[in-house]
Amino acid sequence: MAVNGIVGKSAEIESFLEKGSEHGSVILIVDDELINATILKNMLSTDYQCILASSGQEAVAICEDTHIDLVLLDMHMPGMNGVDVCTSLKKRARTRSIPVIFVTGSDEIETQNQCWEAGATDFLLKPVVLSTLLHRVSNHLLNKRRIELLQSLIYKDQLTGIYNRYYFNNELPRLLRQVVRDKGNVCAVMLDIDLFKKYNDTYGHVAGDEVISGVSQAIQKALRRPTDSAIRFGGEEFVLFLPYTGASGGQRVVEKVLQAVSQLQIEHALSPHGIVTVSAGIYAAPADENTALDDLISNADEGLYEAKENGRNRLVNKSDISTMA
Repeated sequence: MAVNGIVGKSAEIESFLEKGSEHGSVILIVDDELINATILKNMLSTDYQCILASSGQEAVAICEDTHIDLVLLDMHMPGMNGVDVCTSLKKRARTRSIPVIFVTGSDEIETQNQCWEAGATDFLLKPVVLSTLLHRVSNHLLNKRRIELLQSLIYKDQLTGIYNRYYFNNELPRLLRQVVRDKGNVCAVMLDIDLFKKYNDTYGHVAGDEVISGVSQAIQKALRRPTDSAIRFGGEEFVLFLPYTGASGGQRVVEKVLQAVSQLQIEHALSPHGIVTVSAGIYAAPADENTALDDLISNADEGLYEAKENGRNRLVNKSDISTMA
């Protein structure tokens, strides 16, 4: 059975599509008039979690720091208007996939064209009709879930559930360009499971897969920000991409990863530590137009090599820590 281009609608896919539309989705309502925002919230709060923002700047900040499933956006606001907000969201890798529905009292063609050009998903005209609001919100949330499902099938590693090499090649360059535009720091980390071949030879490939999966979960727990990415780079090797992070911040993250993996206490008889451990190389730098993803990874890989040479179960930071936060 084909479902929107997906053949064989499994129970897992069914669950994925169902759980996002009406249960637990978070909607950001942006309007400088509190009464208007409150009316929309009252219409939606039975089925959705609603967050209010009273300005464009606040809306962008919330979308950057919080998981938002859909934005209802007033067109006319002082300072940063609706078009500016939508344009800003669509330029950022973290927020560009959030559906934006404009709520406006204007049906002028020029106004609507401005919104479409900014990346609008849909329009609602004031006064808002409840049934129209509910149906459009529900439909756009379901479409968002379908897109997320397709992305998870394309970009996620089947064994571990973290990102794969295809994601590394296609999405990380976009994330890096965003950091360059924002003139932020960027940190790359190369991680490797120590003596993994010996582990596989001793305990078998099924146990080896369990180790890779367990280490992946430990890595994920150490990444607290939604902008951070963990990628299975190949075999037992992983990449962490940490935008807006300097050398010391990256080191703190990796220290948590090493500690979390050690706490798994997975027996490894051929390791000098007696348990499964990981080694890591870190490289952070200010991002500019000359910053290349391959160079970041290459420098981090040098650190990983040194960590292996120096006894494993450790990290080597190749950044100039004295000049970076």
